[in-house]
Amino acid sequence: MKQTISFSFLIVICFEIQTYLCWSISILPPQYPYRQFEIQQSSIVDGKSECFGVWSKYLPLSNIVQTGEYGILDSSCFHQFRIQEKVEKNLYFLFFECISFEEKIVKKYFQFLDSDNRVTIEQISFDLSSYEGSWFFNGFLASPLEKRVTIYIKEQQTNQIFSKDIPIRFPFKEYIFIQIIGGDFKVEQASKFYLFENKLLSYFPGLIQILSKCSYDRPDQLFQLIQSRDQKPCICKNNQITDLPDVKIQNQDMYEFLSQNTNCQQFLLAGWIKILEINNNSNEFQFLLFKLMGNFQHPQLTQENLSAFQLLYKLSTQINQIILTTYSYTLPVVNIDFSTNPYLKKVQFEVTNDIQLWHYLLVEKSDQFISITIKFYQGYNQEKFSFTLEVVQFQMVQFKLLYGNIFQSKSNYLTLQLTGFQLFNCLDFNNPYINCHPTCKECDGPTKDDCLSCYEDSNRRYISEYKVCICEYGTIDQNNECVNYQTLQLNKIEVQQLEKQCQYGFFEIDDDCYQCPSRITIDMITCLECILNPKSWINTLFCQTSYLVHQNGSVAKNFSYENLQYIFTGDELKYCPNCDLNLKAPYDLIEASLIFKNFCTASQSINDGCYFCQDECERCAILPTNELCLDRTPNVSFGNKTCYAPNYLNFYKKCVSCELENCLYCFDYLASDPTKSTLESLENFSLNDEEIKIGCAQCIEGYIFEFKTSTCINQKPIQQNCLRSYINFDDREICTLSNDFTISLEKINCQDLILHCKQCIKTIQTTIKCLICEDGYIVSSVTGVCSICSILNSKQCQQDNLQEPGKWQFQGFIIQFLPPKTRINYDISRPNEIVIECHQGYRVLDNYCPQYCDESCSVCETEKLSPSSTFYCSKCKRNYYKELIRVSVDRKCIECSSLCQVCQNRSTDEINQINPYFIQDTENSIYTFRCIQKVPFDSKIHIDPTLAIAQYCYQDNCNYKLEILYNDIKCDKIEIINNAEYNYKYLNEIGLKYFTITIKLILDCQFWFKEFIIQNYLKENIFSIRQSELILQGNINPIIILKGIKLVILKHDQIVISNCIFQISTQMEMIMTNRGQSINFYILNTKFYSEQSYPTQISIKADSFYQFNIENFTISDITIGNSIIFDIFYQGLNEDIMINNIKLQDCRIINSTLFYFYNVKSIIFIKNFTIDSCTFENSSIFIFQMDQNSISNVFLDELVISNCLFKNSKLIYSPDTTILNIDNLSIINNQMLSSQFIVFNYNFYCNDIKIIDNYFLQLQLIAQIQSILSIKEISIKNLFVKKNHLTNCSLFITQQKQLFNNIDFLLLNFHFEDNIPSCRNDDILISINCFNLIIQNIFLKNTTNYRFLNLQDIHQIQIDNLMYENQVQEYKVPYQFDCLRICVPQSQLLQIFGFNRIFIKNIQVKSQFSVVGITFFFTLEVVQFQMVQFKLLYGNIFQSKSNYLTLQLTGFQLFNCLDFNNPYINCHPTCKECDGPTKDDCLSCYEDSNRRYISEYKVCICEYGTIDQNNECINYQRLQLNKIDVQQIEKQCQYGFFEINGDCYKCPSIITNTVITCLECILNPKSWINTLLCQTSFLVHQNGSVTKYFNEENLQYVFAGDELTYCPDCDLKLKAPYDLIEASLIFKNFCSASQSINKNCYLCINKCNQCAISSTNQLCLDRTPNVSFANNPCYAPKYINFYKNCVTCKLENCLYCFEYLASDPTKSTLENLEIFSLNDEEIKLGCAQCIEGYVFEFKTSTCINQKPTQQNCLRSYISLDDREICTLSNDFTISLEKINCQDLILHCKQCIKTIQTTIKCLICEDGYIVSSITGVCSICSILNSKQCQQDNLQEPGKWQFQGFIIQFLPPKTRINYDISRPNEIVIECHQGYRVLDNYCPQYCDESCSVCETEKLSPSSTFYCSKCKRNYYKELIRVSVDRKCIECPSLCQVCQNRSTDEINQINPYFIQDTENSIYTFRCIQKVPFDSKIHIDPTLAIAQYCYQDNQ
Repeated sequence: MKQTISFSFLIVICFEIQTYLCWSISILPPQYPYRQFEIQQSSIVDGKSECFGVWSKYLPLSNIVQTGEYGILDSSCFHQFRIQEKVEKNLYFLFFECISFEEKIVKKYFQFLDSDNRVTIEQISFDLSSYEGSWFFNGFLASPLEKRVTIYIKEQQTNQIFSKDIPIRFPFKEYIFIQIIGGDFKVEQASKFYLFENKLLSYFPGLIQILSKCSYDRPDQLFQLIQSRDQKPCICKNNQITDLPDVKIQNQDMYEFLSQNTNCQQFLLAGWIKILEINNNSNEFQFLLFKLMGNFQHPQLTQENLSAFQLLYKLSTQINQIILTTYSYTLPVVNIDFSTNPYLKKVQFEVTNDIQLWHYLLVEKSDQFISITIKFYQGYNQEKFSFTLEVVQFQMVQFKLLYGNIFQSKSNYLTLQLTGFQLFNCLDFNNPYINCHPTCKECDGPTKDDCLSCYEDSNRRYISEYKVCICEYGTIDQNNECVNYQTLQLNKIEVQQLEKQCQYGFFEIDDDCYQCPSRITIDMITCLECILNPKSWINTLFCQTSYLVHQNGSVAKNFSYENLQYIFTGDELKYCPNCDLNLKAPYDLIEASLIFKNFCTASQSINDGCYFCQDECERCAILPTNELCLDRTPNVSFGNKTCYAPNYLNFYKKCVSCELENCLYCFDYLASDPTKSTLESLENFSLNDEEIKIGCAQCIEGYIFEFKTSTCINQKPIQQNCLRSYINFDDREICTLSNDFTISLEKINCQDLILHCKQCIKTIQTTIKCLICEDGYIVSSVTGVCSICSILNSKQCQQDNLQEPGKWQFQGFIIQFLPPKTRINYDISRPNEIVIECHQGYRVLDNYCPQYCDESCSVCETEKLSPSSTFYCSKCKRNYYKELIRVSVDRKCIECSSLCQVCQNRSTDEINQINPYFIQDTENSIYTFRCIQKVPFDSKIHIDPTLAIAQYCYQDNCNYKLEILYNDIKCDKIEIINNAEYNYKYLNEIGLKYFTITIKLILDCQFWFKEFIIQNYLKENIFSIRQSELILQGNINPIIILKGIKLVILKHDQIVISNCIFQISTQMEMIMTNRGQSINFYILNTKFYSEQSYPTQISIKADSFYQFNIENFTISDITIGNSIIFDIFYQGLNEDIMINNIKLQDCRIINSTLFYFYNVKSIIFIKNFTIDSCTFENSSIFIFQMDQNSISNVFLDELVISNCLFKNSKLIYSPDTTILNIDNLSIINNQMLSSQFIVFNYNFYCNDIKIIDNYFLQLQLIAQIQSILSIKEISIKNLFVKKNHLTNCSLFITQQKQLFNNIDFLLLNFHFEDNIPSCRNDDILISINCFNLIIQNIFLKNTTNYRFLNLQDIHQIQIDNLMYENQVQEYKVPYQFDCLRICVPQSQLLQIFGFNRIFIKNIQVKSQFSVVGITFFFTLEVVQFQMVQFKLLYGNIFQSKSNYLTLQLTGFQLFNCLDFNNPYINCHPTCKECDGPTKDDCLSCYEDSNRRYISEYKVCICEYGTIDQNNECINYQRLQLNKIDVQQIEKQCQYGFFEINGDCYKCPSIITNTVITCLECILNPKSWINTLLCQTSFLVHQNGSVTKYFNEENLQYVFAGDELTYCPDCDLKLKAPYDLIEASLIFKNFCSASQSINKNCYLCINKCNQCAISSTNQLCLDRTPNVSFANNPCYAPKYINFYKNCVTCKLENCLYCFEYLASDPTKSTLENLEIFSLNDEEIKLGCAQCIEGYVFEFKTSTCINQKPTQQNCLRSYISLDDREICTLSNDFTISLEKINCQDLILHCKQCIKTIQTTIKCLICEDGYIVSSITGVCSICSILNSKQCQQDNLQEPGKWQFQGFIIQFLPPKTRINYDISRPNEIVIECHQGYRVLDNYCPQYCDESCSVCETEKLSPSSTFYCSKCKRNYYKELIRVSVDRKCIECPSLCQVCQNRSTDEINQINPYFIQDTENSIYTFRCIQKVPFDSKIHIDPTLAIAQYCYQDNQ
């Protein structure tokens, strides 16, 4: 049969002009190395030489396919090519090669048949060692004309050519020849070519290339071809698959890996090995694991002498070895006898480590060497075995790797794990040799559980206990990478929290948060009702459920106890059982009880001071109301249990465990008599001196029991068809189970004999009984028939026969093992069903089949529940983080999301409330669980209190969004984002709440006519997501919309159109839907325009909006028709609408509405709206419509309309309940025709309207339409109308004509100037109908011919300051009235129809011309009419036949006419003359008023002895009292004297206006004689400072009968010391610390400024406060200047000053990095922060009275280039600093987003301090502090205005916050306290005028050094505890008395705040009146008339 083979040929054809040559080269494919082709004899008869030959390469182990019958093992001679006659097949030429192993040569044979019919043989020999792998050319050149043949042989390795001429003619007949290359060949013995060598020729085992079609006309040309052609060396090519699959090798597993390509001379094999289990029945055995060989089947070619590598384990009880083999051939022959292993190389190692450790194998074969290394790893300890051999191996081998149990041993084998194995044909040094798992940096094994260290930048942490590198929380492990938002190329952006919510563990009441009565610790969480329902718990206020999280790793337990009821008292939560107890918050009680009682165990007695736990509880806690069980003992009873296998009943009738390995059913028997065993139950054996042995009735499958060795051996039954057997004591195999009763007593597949029977037995009685029924059936022990088992979930049942259940099933063994007389007694007295085996997933328990714990549970226990026991999981397996799973439900371990430790299932309703669109599956359902407790190992994990979802928070900020950015998206390909795949697992794991999809369109973007749909599936896949956002961003080029598009955006909560320029041709429609939910919509920096003149249609709408914001939006150069551009519908109460900076330019709007607001109940803010050069036809700009019972509020600010045309159009149309607030409306240079400009129907407030240079025709500017709505107020302020052409126009008109309404109307500041009316103008300018009307400041200038004010049916009218003026009088009175041919001005100033009260004030008419006069028209009955100051000023020209003033009053009464032209000037009653109205503006006093004048203060005060009441000086006469002189009741000494025995003696005191010494004597004149001690003095400063008391050294005196003598130690007698003191004061005067001792004056000591020298010591009169200002911070408003001095800020209204260089403002005192050169530099003052209401302007260097102009900006400055830069706002998008940061940083009022985009706090809440490193707030330890800061060696204020510094200074300049001194410094103290020495001591109160400091230990304090002045304009001289104490008016210095002293004087005196000063002790009277004296006994100042006390 002929085969068709395809070849790949290399064909080369050359032509030369002078010579002829032709040749081609073909390559035989190794898949089929055979080819034949014809040779035409006629082609060479013309004398050309014919050449034949092959290039060959000997490769005996290559993948050359054998061709023919004979192969390399059949012969050592190889056929290469031959030439034979085609028809007769006669042989003409043969070339073959033979290898002689003995001679070590290769012989090449050329056989030719010459013309004489003789065979010529040429043999050429070569060295065999270089034969393999070398290219040889073998051929000849036949020259017929020359009758010779030339043989050529070239060895490429030596590059030598052998040639030889043979004188024969070849070929010589004109036959058709064929040349045959390759394949085998057999030369018959009868052939002339027959030789011993060629009788059987194998195919050539190697590569062959054919030289064919070769003709030359010169012989040397072939030589040149052979010489020039070099074969390319072997090119190695690796396999596509180099990795072997990881496998577990067990039993007889064996695998094969076949290399796709051949190698050259190299290979590499590497991987990890771990022996898991050693299975052996022998003490020593070998296990061949690896065998690397050629891809052959013949054993000669695969035996070990030709195997490139083998690995064997030699294991024994004594030693473990590894044997490695390879080969190196001596000669390249494969068909020799290998019995002596001539090529084999073997190395063996002794393994001293545990051989079951991971070990890494590396085999590396290079060209000449093989290196083998094995490393055993145990941590960082390694045992290494390696060797290198020089080898010669066969080339180009297609390797086949066998691995596994290659010996296929069934009794001695290893169970291994192979991991990470690779086989390379080529050495590639880029491939790592030791491959750890990608998660490991270092390892001792290949798996992720073998790590020794982790890569530092991998976001992994190492757990040494488990040797794993796990990803940090907040990332997930995918594809061996820790995936986070950066690896997913997402951007993290901080956002504002969508809704306010309380922290975890708090509940909410009226937007306030209160702590739950819960204990939240690592091991316990109580009152889950409050924690899980923070918003609704206030409705129940009860606690019932708690969780216990065992620290031993057990699953969390849920406990429900009696309800704990609470009540909320307004500011406190109180526990209330039955609401009859008023207790503290129960969490205090719980914590206290836990501390007091600790935890109790059932083993403790009550004497230990601990309660017994009840109800089988092992650990409990005592709560205020009940006992909380923390750990309950499972209630399990093991009585009366069946003894199930593998347990069995021994001779002692105990159920014991079987100790035989691989045995299912054990039994005991006596060694002396094996028939006596526990298999029978008829007799009780005597066990005295008996050896008891264990037998096995049935081993596990694959094993049989051998009684001699008492083991289950790994062996199958030998008998044919036997399925189970045992080997008895006689070494006979006894079959117990088969498929035939002729082989065994038991048989399988018995369903044909007994219904539903799987296994049955033929008893001795030859009856057949079933042993094992089908699943769910039970066998009768009597009948042996199967019936249905009633035990639920049972698989195998059996009737209870008081035997072990297994005995029934192995009766065959019992019958054959025991003697015939012994039988099993199956008692049928208890025919109950017992379960033997349950279905999968169920276990036997108490003869039931309850569900068992699933595989995720590691410890499954039982507990007693009524009516039966059940299983429960007490401990779960570990999760990815190697933490024990802590949640078990229904015997299954529930793994929470990675950030949550304890979780719960949610109900479907709760899931739908959070995210009804989430599509659950088996993988993502865990994200729907409610998180009870977060993992306690990461502070960045928080539980969202509303969602109960664990969330990963960056920088302690949980409010962030992740953004995916799509760049350069084509418009027509915008829908490709719909198919984007996101890593939903990661987004769910971190609890993501906000996600943004940002589309940046390509630079040149075009939309064609089409409907485009953009949607996402985020909520379907992310459970926690709260908001999905779409941002569509354009660029500088327009987005071209051709022929109109429809853009449908689905399933996005927020949509932002940003930086887009839309060029619209015909139509653009945007429809947004969000599953019926409201949408947040933003348009930012966007423009609509067109290049077409025809109308376009634009529509932007949604189902409903929640937020609608537009910022920087322009519509220009476009015609819009029949459109509602923005159709804004709100559903419910949503967020405010913000529309800012809108511009309409060069537009034409036809039959369209720009903004249509429907049912918007929120506030609408519209600001900076500009309309320029636009035309409106039948259109509206704003339409506001509302549902009934709804109110909207609109604020329209900064609206400018200029150069526009309005035709039948409206600016605002508001027919419903919309409150309009319009500010700063400018209407300039417009035409308005037949239009109503503003139409409203509810409260209306309009301020600052400018209407200038317009043309109005039939216009109603502001129109109030007829309505039944209850309008409350209309207010129009600052209406300025100037230079307008007005025809039939009204500025304000009401269509309402109601007699009674409740409208208050205010028209304020109306300027109507230079307006040009039509000649005939019948319209009323302002028409009002309301309840109460106030018109103020109306200025009508240079405008006539108007009916200005028409007032109808108004209850009360008040008109104030109305001026009607014509500044340019153009008309004179004509000679005759009738001959006027000009437009006669006819003005009606005021027309009123119907009112009750009217007040008119200040009406002025100036320079008016009128032929009818000025008309005031009043009608209706008047209750009150008042007109004040009506003036007709100069210049009025009235031509009237009657009066120049028409005043028509009907039915009123006039009264209360007043004239205020001459007001009186009234001084204050205390003043006679004055220059102002107050009592402090007097110039003189009344002479008889008992007052005296103090010119310095311009007051008239009452004299001493009187009091000022009701502006009158009260004395006893004024009170009509009589003064009568009386005798003194008791004798007393004068003030300054003391009493001895009724006599008076002068105290040793100095009593002057400035000093009083020895107060002890003065204040105790009656008792001082008992002590005679002086200690206390006080000084009254003349500078007005408060009195100071001094306690000096005691001065002791003695009284010598008539004289007082100073007595230091009573050894000196001096004169009375007061004389000495007085003399010393005269002599020494007063000294100061600045004087020296040479000036004959003592130096004052102890830091005393002023002192006096007494007779005994120095008296300090003025002490310097001991205050040190060193190292104090420089507090604002001071600052540190360029010279590092702390100086006062001189800028007015500035809080924080700094200096900067005028030449370079960036060089300033704000930075401290450099020292600037100040030579010739102008230094200027800047202000980093002005006081509130001011902004700093750098050009003027002043804080100007101005608020920031930017919207929502709270603080700013104006830079040198006049730009306003915002530094503080409520949004980071506006400024770097932000207020109200409590939701970002706890307790933070003001924070900053730094350049690194981190958020740090600047100002914390009161009492907290901010860290200059972390920017986090913590409690400040400084008492009474309000604001604190860490000391960073900077001015404290610099921390607080970082935003200014970052924006003012260049980016390279930063504040260096030195953290070397992290001390706390106080910035501001609480009210009543001030900063001093970094403390907050109490400050002086407001009565003090000068408050100073003094140094007291341990710190400084404040004291009042000067007080304010009293009524008498004298300084108050007493200060106590920083408060000024005002003494009674007659006393200058006083003291508090004790209560006892007050009671001694007057115990009946009732004190209050006003009269308590009269209880003070007076020390010094006022020195200005001699009538004032101090009563020496009472110490009370007294006024004495005529010096009579």
